[in-house]
Amino acid sequence: MKKKLIYLTPILLIAVVFILLSYNKGSLICDRFSLFQGISYSGVVVQKFIDRENHAYPTVIIKDSSDVLVKINLMFDTNNVYDAINIGDTIQKVKGVNFFVRNSIDTLIVDYGENCDSVSQ
Repeated sequence: MKKKLIYLTPILLIAVVFILLSYNKGSLICDRFSLFQGISYSGVVVQKFIDRENHAYPTVIIKDSSDVLVKINLMFDTNNVYDAINIGDTIQKVKGVNFFVRNSIDTLIVDYGENCDSVSQ
């Protein structure tokens, strides 16, 4: 039984590596874009940081009107929205769009840098 396990383990590892390497990065980005478009939130930015424990993704935490903390991961944004957002800003995002409205004045467009036009909204 141990000999079968010894031979089976490398085969499984090779299969997993092959699957991970063959996964289309563009598809992953468009999947994330679709998830981003499908959510809505509104609140005040209470924290912003580079999440070192989570692949160093730029992250913003907002507190909504019910005092619920919402974590926003901006890992694939190519428009530097993270840099434009400041602690204390009020941001709103409506479901189905790819932008935030900041302080009810300006619009920050989140761009994932891929052609994800075929993503359903």
